Amino acid sequence: MMEVAADWLAENPEPDATMIRIPGASARKARAEAGLEFESWVVQKRGMLSRRPDLAVTIAPKLSEVERLLGERSLIDAELDAAESKPEAMINRSWRPNNNKHDSAIRESSNVDLGRWALSWARSGYNVIDLSPNFTAAMLLTDHTEIDLSEVRLPFPALLMLIPDGFARGAEGLDYTKIHVSEATRSVLNQLEVGEEVMRTIESMPRDSVMNVVNKIDATLTKSGGILTPRTLLGTPVAAMSPGRRHGALSATMADDGSALHIYATDGAHVLETFVDRRDLTWEALDGLPDTVAADADIEARHTLRRIVFGALAFIAAMGSSMERRSAPSGRRRVQPVRAESPAVWDVGRTVRLGPSLIREARSGARQVALRIKHRHIVRGHYRNQPYGHGRQERKRIWIAPFWKGPEDGAAIVHTYKPAMPDADK
Repeated sequence: MMEVAADWLAENPEPDATMIRIPGASARKARAEAGLEFESWVVQKRGMLSRRPDLAVTIAPKLSEVERLLGERSLIDAELDAAESKPEAMINRSWRPNNNKHDSAIRESSNVDLGRWALSWARSGYNVIDLSPNFTAAMLLTDHTEIDLSEVRLPFPALLMLIPDGFARGAEGLDYTKIHVSEATRSVLNQLEVGEEVMRTIESMPRDSVMNVVNKIDATLTKSGGILTPRTLLGTPVAAMSPGRRHGALSATMADDGSALHIYATDGAHVLETFVDRRDLTWEALDGLPDTVAADADIEARHTLRRIVFGALAFIAAMGSSMERRSAPSGRRRVQPVRAESPAVWDVGRTVRLGPSLIREARSGARQVALRIKHRHIVRGHYRNQPYGHGRQERKRIWIAPFWKGPEDGAAIVHTYKPAMPDADK
């Protein structure tokens, strides 16, 4: 995954650029430059023949064949440009709140959904949060309704969260174990929407009028110090952009000073994805987004993934020093060569310990407040405002781990009842 993110970073070295290029964009530019060079060579040779008609018999047929091959090449290049530009157009469109599932193998580009995450992940230090079975089970056995989602914040602009097998299993029987989480700022969202609007306008214009408009807008934005320029927008050929329809949901649902979360979970072949705005974010709002997920197992897996993600983020925020960076393995022998960069791996809640039976219950999906085995049940984890300080007047939010309540052997609790005596008068 680091190699993929590094490719995105190499293609997009400018930290302030809003519109991004997919890896391979520079290859398109090189291909176009090579085509122009060949065409220029043919023009030069034609000019030479006009001065040396004695060479026309031998050279003219060969030049004609070269021109024919260049024509075929230009058609192939145009098809390649359109095919390669389509994912770039997709990734630079404005994001729309939704839930969806798709097969990663049939997307326009295998990395188009992860492009912005990969770039942000690389720029923020390749941060990986590795959750243990104990901690994952603890989050699923914690009362998630106590978490105020609107206040949850990411410790990094983008992160990769790893969870163990067996907790979030989709309809195909595969476990979702990699969760890519990123946050887009309001300014980025605004610029993406402006960029999409400009591109739609340009698409409807005659080609000879496009550059005049581009130059005028470019001069205005440059004068005002704007980061986004139409020249950047035109990095994707206009002809390769699909027209689509205007979608106002983003403007209508995004707070002016808010941001948006992108949660992208994969089992290696399938993707469960959620894009949601920050404003009034609640558990109910997540389920109310436009949705393409139909199978009950996928819906349950998505709910599980959300509880793990938001539970971990809430735990990190409430418990302060709960994140510990994992140190590099020591020792002289190294199986792999040392990399110039390596992921920053963080353990969360290393001290959280649950018994095997609680972990089994969490994996099985039995996570309700009173999971009764005879007279024994689970008390869910929860948050408490703990008094502290002078006169115990201050409060800090602490987390209470889930635990079993009741007899350890699950034996029935015996109550002794005194029978009522019969009434002598009856």
